[in-house]
Amino acid sequence: MIHFRGPEYNQGYLIMCQIFVAVGGGTMALMTQLAVMAVVSHQDTAAVLAVLGTVTSIGGAVGLAISGAIWTNTLPEQLAQNLPPSIQNQSATIFGSLTQQLSYPRGSPERDGIIESYVYLQKVLCIAATAISVGSLILVFGLRDVNLKQARQPVKGLVV
Repeated sequence: MIHFRGPEYNQGYLIMCQIFVAVGGGTMALMTQLAVMAVVSHQDTAAVLAVLGTVTSIGGAVGLAISGAIWTNTLPEQLAQNLPPSIQNQSATIFGSLTQQLSYPRGSPERDGIIESYVYLQKVLCIAATAISVGSLILVFGLRDVNLKQARQPVKGLVV
């Protein structure tokens, strides 16, 4: 996805990358829940899944905070660098208004500078996400290999 962020590439490549990320993320989420359920007793399953959900939500909040910090610190700086000199003093207004950004026609130096700023920002965000994901990949190798056929006996009796 880092490579295909930019107006010079067909949008299909970016969509393809998004699909790969979604499939990988969905698989990882399901496998994490399965791994957690496989190593605890039936009575503890709900509590452990609640803890997993809490940790996942905290991780998502931290990720949003990091991406928000990158966004607010990178985009204004890039707009100031990439906008034509005639409107560089309006970079703060352009940063804060999508309507203002879209008011410039495609192909104009102003719109090209805005697009270039967003391309740089998206690449930085993708690099940061990839770097943070390496930690998750390392943790996956620490998971215990559980044989689900021998993990535990089914619960007998009435399960509510």
